[in-house]
This record gives sequence, C-alpha cells and structure tokens, in this order.
Amino acid sequence: MRFSLTLPLFSLLFVSGCVTVDRTAQSWQGPETIARIESADTEETSGLAPSRLQADILWSHNDSGDQPILRALDSQGKVRAIVNVRGARHVDWEDMASFTLDGVAYLIVGDVGDNKAARTDCMLYVIKEPTFTPTEHIQTLFVDIAWQIPLRYPKGPRDCEGIAVDVQEEMIYLISKRTKPAVAYRLPLRAPTGDSPAAQPIGALQGLREASGLLANMKIPSGKWRGQPCAFDISADGRSATVLTYGEVYLYAKPEGMSWSEAFASDPLVLGSHGLPQAEAICFSPDARKVILTTEGHPAPLLAYTLAEKR
Repeated sequence: MRFSLTLPLFSLLFVSGCVTVDRTAQSWQGPETIARIESADTEETSGLAPSRLQADILWSHNDSGDQPILRALDSQGKVRAIVNVRGARHVDWEDMASFTLDGVAYLIVGDVGDNKAARTDCMLYVIKEPTFTPTEHIQTLFVDIAWQIPLRYPKGPRDCEGIAVDVQEEMIYLISKRTKPAVAYRLPLRAPTGDSPAAQPIGALQGLREASGLLANMKIPSGKWRGQPCAFDISADGRSATVLTYGEVYLYAKPEGMSWSEAFASDPLVLGSHGLPQAEAICFSPDARKVILTTEGHPAPLLAYTLAEKR
C-alpha cells in the first residue's frame, strides 16, 4: 500500500539503541540498523526474503507501479542482481517468501494487494531461485514461472499484504490486512493440476496493538492503521512466525503439536515499536536468529532484531 510519505533524513538519524525483551531463557535485542537500501529504484520495497542458496543475499521487490522484477540485495543493501519474471503480471506485489522443497530452492511472490477488496485476478507466482556471482555491476537475469496459484477467498476478495510458506505442511499462509481482527488463511502450496481451491480461514490473530488516543483517528500508518499487518514470514523450521504491522513487530511461537490456528490465537511476543514511517517488508534470516525489516522510502534502513545468546 502506498502513502504520500517521504524519508529524507530518517535513515541517517535513526537511533539504533537496543531494547531487550525477556522470554524465559532467551531474549531478542534491537532494532539496530544493519544496512541501508540506497538505490532509487527500490524506494517502495514491499517484500523481503532470504536467499536459500547464497549467504548474505536478500531478495526484494517493489510495491505497485513497478515491472515484474525481483532485486537481490547484498549485506550492505546494494542491488547486485535484477531478475525478470517472464510471464508474470505486477498489479500490486505486496510480499514474498523463500523456501526449499524437495531439495530445490524457490521464491514465491504475491500479487495480492487489493486496497478496495475488489480484485478477482490476484495471483501467487513461484519461481526457482536463480543464482549469480555478485560483482560490482548489477546483473540482469530472466526466469520462468515454475507454477502459479490463483488466489481467491470463500467470501469474496480481501486485501492482503502478508504471505508466508510453511514448507513442512506444504501450505501457503496469508493474513488479511483491513479486517478487524486480522484473519489468517491458508491454501496448498502445490494444488492438484487443474484445481484452484479458495484460501481457507483458520482464525484471527491475537494481540495486534491498535493506536489509542488522538492517534487512533489520524489517517497515518502510526495512527488509525497502526495495527494493520503489512508483512509476514514463517521460519524455515515452521516453529515461529513474525508479523509486521505499521507499529510493531510480533513473534508467534508454534511448538510441536500445535497448529497455526492455535498459535495465532495465543498472545505473541511483542518485539516493540520499530519506529519506521511506513514499514512494509519483513523476513527471518535463514537460521531464524534474526528478524529483518524495512520501510518504503529512500534511502531506507534495513533493521534487525537479533536473538541473544543464552547466558
């Protein structure tokens, strides 16, 4: 979703002081600025996913108005490769995820944004993750769609800005943005040929904070829309989910034997206010020891919360 906001000095003035949240024998620290995305072509970053093939590479994409391309960012936030997804449309790409299935690394991107809840052409695109050798020059690559999944909901269109994959379940999870409370949905990652099942609701998300007082009536991300989910990821082991709203970062734990429906109905760990003007993208690091997020705007900081070592 796009707002008329700019980010002129934010990434230069952002204070990376640590806030620690205890969680029994472990704690998370942050956010801290780990890099800055300075390319003018990435001013509307709306999705992040870690590479499953190359260390220190993050995949990203822009919000509506761009071409159907993905960008590879290095550890400094510099664009190292541009990937053109042949045959894909880019109406309103809102989130992406990475996963490994049957030994093959994939990226999935969701053309799922629907501010007015009116679209009947939302689509999820899956591609094999490409590899490249980072150099000083930006490389241009082309990939084909491995498979695509039409997205529809049982009771009509929904706006969505968060998608994630639980590869153990072979399920795609999505979170509605504008419903109160936010609702999680799921559909198969690999539907039978010719079948296009609707995404099924699995329950509401507990614990997403709304703005209060005067801010609650202000039509800004940190005000009236503070509690709206704008990005989402599930860890590679399927045990944790992170949800980004315009105000906070949340972690939902899913111990063995628990469903995501039960996990989302439980109180999340609140990592705190991220302080970003228009947060839009979040992901776990491959080992799930970091939660990485960023905002629309230019230049944009890449922030990280880090799981502290046990003492």
